[in-house]
Amino acid sequence: MRRVLFILFGLMISVVAMAAEEIASLNLDISIDYSNDPFYGEIWFWAIVSVPFLFLLVLLVRGGKVKRVELKEVVKKAPHESD
Repeated sequence: MRRVLFILFGLMISVVAMAAEEIASLNLDISIDYSNDPFYGEIWFWAIVSVPFLFLLVLLVRGGKVKRVELKEVVKKAPHESD
């Protein structure tokens, strides 16, 4: 059983080594145009991004207040146990 595992492991290593050699031989020409401003520097991007964050902030702030009021009402309505 060990011998089979060693053979499979050796084959896997050789396949990975061949794939690494093929990737190293590729000539990729990646040219990025930096003449334009990036999108995150534009005001429209920040306007679109800020809307969901403000919405979540409002939900979090209002959600906490509603639960506190409900808890106070439950505590007031609950009968006090005396032992």
